[in-house]
Amino acid sequence: MRKMNALSLALSALLLTACTTTTASVSTVSSAGSASAAGAVSRTAASAPAASEEEPDFLEAVPMGDFSEGLAFARVTLPGGKQENAYITADGEIACTLPEGYDYGFPFHEGYAVVRTVERDVGEEDFFSVTNRDEGIPGLSFDGVKHGASDEEVTYNLINTEGELQFTGGPYRYLSRMGSGKVLAWVEEKTYNGTFQSLYWLDAEENATLISQEEGYSPAALPYLDHMHYSEGVAPLYKTSSGLTCFDVYDEDGDLLFTMDSGGAESIAVNDPKFDTYLIRYMDHRFAESEEEDGIAIAAVYHRPTNTITPLDPYEYTGFGYSLADDPDRVVIAYCGDRFVDGRNLVNANEQHLGMEGFYLVDSNWHTLKEDGELGITNIDFAFTGYDSHWIVALQNGYYGLISTEGELAFEPVQTPLSHLGEGFFATGSGDVIDESGETVFTLPDGYSAVRNSLVDSDSEPLTGLFCEGFAVIQPQSRGQRMWIGRDGRELHTSEDFAAYAAWQEANPAAAPTPSPTAEPEPAALPQVQAADGLILRSGPGEEYESLGAVPAGEILTVLEEVDDAGGADWSHVLTSGQLEGYASDDCIYPLD
Repeated sequence: MRKMNALSLALSALLLTACTTTTASVSTVSSAGSASAAGAVSRTAASAPAASEEEPDFLEAVPMGDFSEGLAFARVTLPGGKQENAYITADGEIACTLPEGYDYGFPFHEGYAVVRTVERDVGEEDFFSVTNRDEGIPGLSFDGVKHGASDEEVTYNLINTEGELQFTGGPYRYLSRMGSGKVLAWVEEKTYNGTFQSLYWLDAEENATLISQEEGYSPAALPYLDHMHYSEGVAPLYKTSSGLTCFDVYDEDGDLLFTMDSGGAESIAVNDPKFDTYLIRYMDHRFAESEEEDGIAIAAVYHRPTNTITPLDPYEYTGFGYSLADDPDRVVIAYCGDRFVDGRNLVNANEQHLGMEGFYLVDSNWHTLKEDGELGITNIDFAFTGYDSHWIVALQNGYYGLISTEGELAFEPVQTPLSHLGEGFFATGSGDVIDESGETVFTLPDGYSAVRNSLVDSDSEPLTGLFCEGFAVIQPQSRGQRMWIGRDGRELHTSEDFAAYAAWQEANPAAAPTPSPTAEPEPAALPQVQAADGLILRSGPGEEYESLGAVPAGEILTVLEEVDDAGGADWSHVLTSGQLEGYASDDCIYPLD
C-alpha cells in the first residue's frame, strides 16, 4: 500500500469494478483543513484564559453527539462566556477543541473521530431539527451535511483523542467512522479525460486501497454511504448486479462473506453492534440456472458473530407472502423486524390477513414459539423498536404495550406512547422514565422529552436518543437547549455536574454501564482452504452421500469443522464463497498459498 500523495495515477488504468482491492494514490490538493495548515487546539493550547484549580472547564455543555469511548462532542460555554466546539470527558473536562476551520465532530471509534467543515448560514449554530413532533415523543434529525453531495465545499478529516488532524490528502468529500482500522473515503478526482468518483479504504496512516471508481457527479453508492463502514468485523459495500441494487458483505480481510439485496437501509446495517442476528434477503446461487446468473434472493438469517447464513427455505407462497413449506402456522416471512432480539423475532399477525390482531413470536429458524390473536395490535413500527429484549406495540384506543422476548406483556398497557432509551430504560410521552416492569425510575425535567430516533439508523447517527455509556440526551418541548441526563435522572450542565455524576457512578457500580472499548475485538477467524481440481461437494462426509455439485478449482472454502467418514478417511465440513455448505474430502483440498 502507498500513502495518499500529490501524484495521481492515470485514471484510465484505474477504471475498476466495485469492490476490487487495488492499492492506489489519490491526488492531494490544499484545503482549509489540511493537517499541515491547521492543527487542533488541545486543552493546554486553548485560547481561553488559564483556569485556576477551582475554575470549571465549562459552565454549560449542549449535546452535539453521543458519548463514545468516554468522549462526546458538545458546544461548551467557557468561563468568561466564550463558546467552543469541543469534545468533553465523562467527568467534566475538555479533552480537545476542533481544529481550526472544522465545525462538527462525529463520535469516536477505535480512538479516532471524523470531523467536517462546510459553509453555513450566519448565526446558524445547531445541527439538529425536531421531527415527528405529533407522535408523542419527537425525534431529532441531523441536519449537518453527511457527505459532499452538494454545491458547498465540504472537507472531511480524521482526528485523534488529542484533536490532531491525521490526513493530509484529499480533499475528502466523505469519511466513514473508523472500523477494523480503516475508514471509507470518497474522493472526487479530475483529470484530462474526465471527472471520477473514487471510493477507498484508508487506514490511520492514510494508506489507500481502491474499492471502486466511476464517472459522474457522485458515486452510485451515495444513498448508502452512512452504512458502508466496518463494525463488528464486517462491512457492507454497494454494488449493482443485473441492474439490481445489491450489497456485498466483507470480513476484515476483504473476503466476500455473502451478497444480499438492498431492501432499504434497515436491511443493510448488518454491522450494528447492538444486534448480532439479522433477517436478510440473500442471493442463493443454488437456484442459478447458469454460472452467469446470481441465483434468486430468498430470506435468510445472518448470525454475525460466526458469520454464518441459514437460508429459510423451502419457500411456499401463501397468497400474501412466502412462508416455510413445513410451517403449520404458515407465518409469512414479512411484517417483522430486520433484527432479531435475543434470537427471536416478532411478527405482526394483523398484517398477515389471517383474522388475527396479535402477534407470532418466532425463533431464528422461523419456528413459531408463541401466538396471540387477541391482543388488539394496531401497529408495530419495527424501525423504532426491537431492543433491550422488548418490542413496543401500539394497541387499540391509544394504548401502548411492551412485549418481552418470551411473548409476554411486561406490564399493563399504558395510554401514552413509549420509546426505547436503552440500558434497561423506556420513556413515556408523559415524561416518566420506567424500567421493564413499568415502575417509574425518575421523571424528566418539566418541559423536556426523550428523543425517539430510528433504531435502524442509530449506528450511523451522531445522536441516537439512547443511553450511551450512562448518558442520555433529552430535548426541550419548545424553548431551551438540549441537555444530558444521567441514569439517576440528574441534569448535567457544568463541569461540576459531570464530575459529581462520575463520582456517583463510581459509588454505584451496579448502576454504571461499561464504557464502549476503544478498539473492537477481533473475531475468531475460521481456517480456509482451496479446492483442488475435481472436488465434488457432498451432503455428508463420504462418497455415499448425495453430490451437491462440482467446486471450481482454486475456490476459497471456509472450514467449519473437520470430520471422519465411516471408514476413518478425513473430510471437512466447508462453506463455499457462495455460502453453500457441504463436505469435501481432504484429498481434494489444500492449504492457501
